[in-house]
Amino acid sequence: MGDSRDYSLDTGAYSLISQRMLVLEVMRVITIMQQQLMVERYQELLQVCADTIHIRFADRTMTISGTDLRVMALSQDEILIEGEIKGLQFYAQ
Repeated sequence: MGDSRDYSLDTGAYSLISQRMLVLEVMRVITIMQQQLMVERYQELLQVCADTIHIRFADRTMTISGTDLRVMALSQDEILIEGEIKGLQFYAQ
């Protein structure tokens, strides 16, 4: 299927070092706060479900997995997602 990366998030145990690795991995600004995820510089919001959200970037697709996920704010280059975020997966296009 191509290059993919998985990042599982333990509740309350996501470190700044892991966050920086994640940002370097996809060259995007992704900020994870308690039950919130801010994604910047995306190209297209592909699909939104309560347990998964798919977002397309120029060179990758990101899948967010969790529980009770919802888009709280949406602009041309930022998405704010709330819910219990359990993991992020990245797939090369």
